Amino acid sequence: MNEKRCSQQVRVKGLGWPTYQTCARSGVVLEDGKWWCKQHAPSAVKARRDKARTKDDAEWAKRRKENLAVKYHDRLVSALLNLAEWVARNSVHGLQPDECDEALLCLKDIAKEAP
Repeated sequence: MNEKRCSQQVRVKGLGWPTYQTCARSGVVLEDGKWWCKQHAPSAVKARRDKARTKDDAEWAKRRKENLAVKYHDRLVSALLNLAEWVARNSVHGLQPDECDEALLCLKDIAKEAP
């Protein structure tokens, strides 16, 4: 048996039961006292996983931002509907729309929080 063979155990495809054997590639990287091929070297595996994780993290950040935008949009629409109802109820008593400055300031605060 060749000493410089990859140390990774890989699954043999095509058999009914899971069967494993040592990778058939030559070992070209010496890490942790074992020989590894370029694909199975622990440093290469870690680099691939880190790259995939970075991509996934960016995708999840994008999704989170989109979900927050929807959430704040819904809150803003709800606040505007409440304001419209309040103005409609209170305009019967002689209040003018410019008298609801506090409600408008609240709406502006909600709008500032939106992404």
